[in-house]
Amino acid sequence: MPEIIPFQRATNITETYYAVNPEQPLQPGDPRYVDLAPWRGSEHVVNMIAQRIIRTEGAKPTQHLKQLLAGHRGCGKSTELLLLKDRLEREDYFVVHYDAALEIDMNDTDYADLLLATMRQLELQVRQSPLELKLDASRLDDLAMRLALVTIEKEDRNEVETALETEFRVEPQIPFKAPPCHIIYTVPISIYFNENLTKVYPDLPLMIPMIKVWEENGRICKGGLDTLHQVITQRVDVAVMFEDGKGVDKLCLASGGHIRDLLLLARYACDYSAERITPAAVDKAISALIRQYDRLVKDADLPRLIKVHREKRLPGDPEYSFLPYHLIVLEYQNGERWADLHPAVQETRKFREAWDNESSKARKKKTAKGSRQTKR
Repeated sequence: MPEIIPFQRATNITETYYAVNPEQPLQPGDPRYVDLAPWRGSEHVVNMIAQRIIRTEGAKPTQHLKQLLAGHRGCGKSTELLLLKDRLEREDYFVVHYDAALEIDMNDTDYADLLLATMRQLELQVRQSPLELKLDASRLDDLAMRLALVTIEKEDRNEVETALETEFRVEPQIPFKAPPCHIIYTVPISIYFNENLTKVYPDLPLMIPMIKVWEENGRICKGGLDTLHQVITQRVDVAVMFEDGKGVDKLCLASGGHIRDLLLLARYACDYSAERITPAAVDKAISALIRQYDRLVKDADLPRLIKVHREKRLPGDPEYSFLPYHLIVLEYQNGERWADLHPAVQETRKFREAWDNESSKARKKKTAKGSRQTKR
């Protein structure tokens, strides 16, 4: 486990600004960590994946877990994965953890690139570990050659395979499917809309939903709100830094239960404050987030947003897939799975006007129908 630097709650604006860094995943044992699992849903993702891995040890023949973990951007996947790493290492597993986006070009990549990156990280992290393990360089070279075969264009492959077999004594006919180890891939939430997913992964991805601060019926979920409130109070001395303690709750509700947006809102509030965070600074922070989402909402999206907000569900049609990816729609999973627009999206001018127009049409239609029935 990495050494945890003692943390003291922020008591001035500068400390507060850095205490609510939305881009910093928390290491296991960090005093700022708050267990949000009870308000995400019935599944504790870290425990579930760890149990699945540990239970495979008794399987014959040997089985390796290939698990997809999905979630909204900034929902806390990195922090949960670091907890999983710590849990497995305490069970005597060697865990390689890395961010593929920092290793390869995510706009131009294939599975072979991912495997090569994994191989590089395996060699690096084994070398840096206290286990004093050594990897056979010739095996790494052999693996690299096999991966190279995957990236060759089909029309050139026969010629190259012959050369590899003659010069490097690599047997290209040896199959290479997936590495013989447990692998957890984090994937965007839009992966749920891929109808071919179950052909490759029989089990659907586990998902990290939002923290439920609102009920499906629009009422405040006090338990979820109190837990999200704690995310701020673990980092900031609220009594010192907020002129009105209700300001924290306003930020929590405006975030829709999205951790990164909550921390971002707190940072925005710092931007609008001098010494303490005022109610006016809280309102300005929320307005700044609304403007941010206003740029994401396109006029062509409005009928889809109205449907989601009215029905409280996210249709599985492909044209809806970008909505959760861009956090325009958030998904919740306490009891039944449901969805709604991000609170900031609901407050954008274009959505409010579209919603009011839709509601007005519905009222007129209902009135006209009632009038026809009366005449009859």
